[in-house]
Amino acid sequence: MKKIGIVLASLLIVFFAAAMVARSLVYPLKYKAEIQKYAKEYSVEPELIAAIINVSSNFDPKPYKKGERCGLMDLQDKSAMILAKQMGFKDFKSENLGNPDTNIKIGTWFISQNYKNKDIEEVVTKWGGVNYADAAGDLNLEKEKKKWEDYFKKYYVEKIKKRMKVYKILYPTL
Repeated sequence: MKKIGIVLASLLIVFFAAAMVARSLVYPLKYKAEIQKYAKEYSVEPELIAAIINVSSNFDPKPYKKGERCGLMDLQDKSAMILAKQMGFKDFKSENLGNPDTNIKIGTWFISQNYKNKDIEEVVTKWGGVNYADAAGDLNLEKEKKKWEDYFKKYYVEKIKKRMKVYKILYPTL
């Protein structure tokens, strides 16, 4: 009887250790304060922001390089400049896009503008085209934007939904 208790206790320890490893490696959560701050400011579930960051960069911010996607939310400088202007930023500099706080703020604002009906499919689809904010009127860019939106709709909607659920379970105080 004592051996069964020891085996069960050992299994429980292994289970919880595995859960903690999965939590920190597969579903990390860095920049929690920034996510909570902007999720509240723009009325978006923080789990949605965490899930999008997880898919975009796995919480490993990409440094700023002109013309490339960067930061936690994988934003491109041209589009971020347009979004920052729409948000009312004064003197926004593209280099600031590598800053996690700025990147999360702009990304969360964009999400909030496309999440009015709380439709995950719609917002994830629009997120696929976020880096084509300058596409208006340019037929080639509009086609590219549509291609990326379709791609995100097909391959990322379910991933984001699942990751939102996982973040709600693993990080209940998010």
